[in-house]
Amino acid sequence: MANIVAEPYRRPTTGKLDEKVAIVTGAARGLGRAYAKRLAGLGTKVAVADLNLHSYEEFEAEAKDMRADSTVAEIEASGGIALGVEVDVRDHEAVQAMVARVVREWGRVEVLVADAGGGRGRPVDTKASTLDPALLQLVTEMNLFGTVYSCNAVAPIMKQQRSGKIIRVSSVAGTAPSAEGGEARILCCASRGTEGALHIMRESGVKQCNDRPV
Repeated sequence: MANIVAEPYRRPTTGKLDEKVAIVTGAARGLGRAYAKRLAGLGTKVAVADLNLHSYEEFEAEAKDMRADSTVAEIEASGGIALGVEVDVRDHEAVQAMVARVVREWGRVEVLVADAGGGRGRPVDTKASTLDPALLQLVTEMNLFGTVYSCNAVAPIMKQQRSGKIIRVSSVAGTAPSAEGGEARILCCASRGTEGALHIMRESGVKQCNDRPV
């Protein structure tokens, strides 16, 4: 049987989202990487934002799956347009600066995929009776503050454009907390908190697409 070699995906010359501009946080690996590559495949210019643009190196399976040095390089190798920005979403000023850089580069922001976040620690270590306050602070800042800061930064631009979409990504722990540990409850609270913040933005005319637990 002949060996079949998969060719790298190259986006068509025209796409459904040609010339649109998207920011994807947490895009160096995992689902964020997948979202960024898919948007680029549809013709979007993608800002790949992450704390470390090479964070996939910490995970053997993901490192093996990479087809280039970074998500940005993968998109560019497939004929897309991408900009890499290292940013800590827990830092309000840094997030504002990241969005400002994207606007300087491409003039607009039509899409935000707020994917940065997640959990830390073992479930056994995250029970309410043993939860380290530093862990509580970290997880809350990543999942709640990071999402709100990202939305806060793009909302004025989208309002001025009179167009824009925000996609918020959360863990299933955000809708169905586990009895095994407290961290899931932190994620649940963070998810509920972002719902409140985005409700205010919806009243101002910014459209939020369905929250996607994963």
